[in-house]
Amino acid sequence: MGSPVFLRIFYPEPIKFWKKYPKAGTVSSMPGIVTHSKVLKDSIALLSRRKKKSYLHRSIQALFNSDEYLTAGLFGSIGPNIFDYLPLKKFSAPFGSDISFYLHNGGSAAMSGSMIDRVFSYPDKNNEWAAFQRAYLYGFISHVVADSIFHPFVFFFSGFPDSDLRRERILYRERNLLFQYNIDNYFRFHDEERTPFSLEGMLPVDRRRIRPRRINQPVKALIMESLLDCRPEFVKSLAVRLPFVRSGENDLGDYNILDAAPWCVRAAYRLKFTMSERVRSIVGEIRRRDRFFSDFFVLYPERKKLNRDALNFHGERWQYPAGRPGSLYDSVEALMRACCEKTVDAWERLEAGLYGDIGRAAAKDLDVNAYTGEARAGYGDMRHKNPLRLRL
Repeated sequence: MGSPVFLRIFYPEPIKFWKKYPKAGTVSSMPGIVTHSKVLKDSIALLSRRKKKSYLHRSIQALFNSDEYLTAGLFGSIGPNIFDYLPLKKFSAPFGSDISFYLHNGGSAAMSGSMIDRVFSYPDKNNEWAAFQRAYLYGFISHVVADSIFHPFVFFFSGFPDSDLRRERILYRERNLLFQYNIDNYFRFHDEERTPFSLEGMLPVDRRRIRPRRINQPVKALIMESLLDCRPEFVKSLAVRLPFVRSGENDLGDYNILDAAPWCVRAAYRLKFTMSERVRSIVGEIRRRDRFFSDFFVLYPERKKLNRDALNFHGERWQYPAGRPGSLYDSVEALMRACCEKTVDAWERLEAGLYGDIGRAAAKDLDVNAYTGEARAGYGDMRHKNPLRLRL
């Protein structure tokens, strides 16, 4: 396989790295980028609507009033997903990169805890470095909350494989993606309270540098150092230096794979959002040939198409796939409201903890599996499903 198109667009020189890791990136992306953006922005808006505002609300609002910090927060809102767009060698995850699967399948608690410890440790928590990291952390928390609420709904109605057969894994992976893209299309084009979505506004590159630009340094430091605390082997895979970029003055070492994340995300979603009939035809032909599968070739429904039945406005009963007791009837709108309320509650506790001595205790609700919505059940424990066949 040659260098992926999305990397060739931005880096025209030959990518020797891809030849070294030929299986890198063949399966990728845990999407819902529009939904994650909306959760963060609507959570910020919810702060302003609170009848009784405290200094905590005003402090968080002041943080996100800055466009730069808002961008860092939006990047955090897709934080665990960014590793799926990078050319990383895959070892054991059933889908996505090993880093992304780890973070979604229970590892987000350790990652969040490490980031909280780091942000809380600064004597001056309001300087630029600390503020960037705090904004990213709050975005990351919104991602964990959103996944733990939306993913049980998505897996119940789109299904999951019962075996490790390749064809079955691909079938359900494609259904997962289309189901999430249908939700994205609703929130982007059909929701009465539409929140503006900007892909460029989610990518925190340091625009003061000449090309090739890299991820904003405080954000990069927080990601790399927190991963180092949790899983040092992951940092080793991210620290591989891109061979065609010269080293520069960088406290975190050479320009490495993680710095390519904004460009990879941008290129992937430009493909996924495309309405070009020619491009969609080519991608459709690649999928029909079934030579290999990649999430990059599962595109958004064309021309704002939507399946309303899959959004559960009619109140069909569903349950947690891993068996957590209770019956649910929530629609995607109800789930969105729950995400925003829970996100704001978590932010308030963290903001209060910035000046207290509570550390990781501020993130007690983050000890949850982002796939199942349960604390002690993982991806492999899911048993209950009622797959719908989307017609778009």
